[in-house]
Amino acid sequence: MMSVRYVQRTAHKVIECNNTRKFSSLVDCGNFGFGKYLMRAFSSNGYSDPALHVESLRGLLSDGGKVITDITAIGAYNLDWMRQYKGSSEVLIQPRSTYEVSKILEYCNLNRLPIVPQSGNTGLVGGSIPISNEIILSMAKLDDVISFDSTNGILTCESGCILQDLDEYLSQYLYMMPYDIGAKGSCMIGGNVSTNAGGQHFYRFGSMHANILGMEVVLADGTVLDLLNRNRKDNTGYDLKHLFIGAEGTLGVITKINISCPRRPRAQNVALLGCDNYDAVQNILLLAKEELGEILSAFELMDQTVLNAVGRNIDIPVKFRDGQSFPFTILVETQGSNHEHDSRKIEELLEKGMESGDIVDGVLAQDRKQIGHM
Repeated sequence: MMSVRYVQRTAHKVIECNNTRKFSSLVDCGNFGFGKYLMRAFSSNGYSDPALHVESLRGLLSDGGKVITDITAIGAYNLDWMRQYKGSSEVLIQPRSTYEVSKILEYCNLNRLPIVPQSGNTGLVGGSIPISNEIILSMAKLDDVISFDSTNGILTCESGCILQDLDEYLSQYLYMMPYDIGAKGSCMIGGNVSTNAGGQHFYRFGSMHANILGMEVVLADGTVLDLLNRNRKDNTGYDLKHLFIGAEGTLGVITKINISCPRRPRAQNVALLGCDNYDAVQNILLLAKEELGEILSAFELMDQTVLNAVGRNIDIPVKFRDGQSFPFTILVETQGSNHEHDSRKIEELLEKGMESGDIVDGVLAQDRKQIGHM
């Protein structure tokens, strides 16, 4: 009978796992192919056909979990968002708890079954797509918000929660997620952490390493690491969670997360600015740091090639003389607590930038609808 082993980070030490001999199942959602390279090396030694283990895998799940073998239903999981990479997996598992993830990984490890963990599958480089018929371990059903500490702004949730759903959940407490990316409507927080996703608020709130306080991770042999620390100021021992942020699933499967969330701003401004050259972009960045200071939340650069491509589908508010996009376009966002104060500061930025000639043209959003559009 299989048992689940927990390794818990204490105030003074990490209780070491005494069994590191079986990592042959080698979890993988590596965007840059590291895990897949190892998977190919492992496959040369031979591994079991997942189709032969379907009933055993079903027996590891509760009523909430699923093992799917219908090729049509698995189709979307075998194909990346860009439709450039296609796998041939015949088995998809959707566990409902950390315990089930642990039992699945332990079983697959013992029976030499390769696995590809998958979150929202919104990546653009095919990292979450199987290279052959590996088992796809979908985290979609681990989607519970466990708790939110509204005093300290700490959210505890499962890794399958959709980023936008979390942000909407936090809005009732006047908090927000520190990340905002284009795929927020379908990407999952566990995949964001595993790929160290940045987003447009990186300048203000930093990377995943700056905001993730703790996590729960299942290693390839089924060992559960309890690193769910909610202490912001913790200088004790090794900070193991940083090994898994950006590891892209090669070291383990993240199942729960503690994340520090900022207050939702009372005032927000967004401007789209056009520049003739890259030197002007750098000058505007320095000017934004000087004029906007603590309220500067985003400074995103887009070149002409990118915006011309985007412009085929949506209208770009700032255009160059010939109707094309500017050589360089900047999106500047501020977040603060006083709308009048913040508006005055960003208007001063625009005035000084235009006087210097670094800003050729620009548009300042006038309401929430225009902010959302930009």
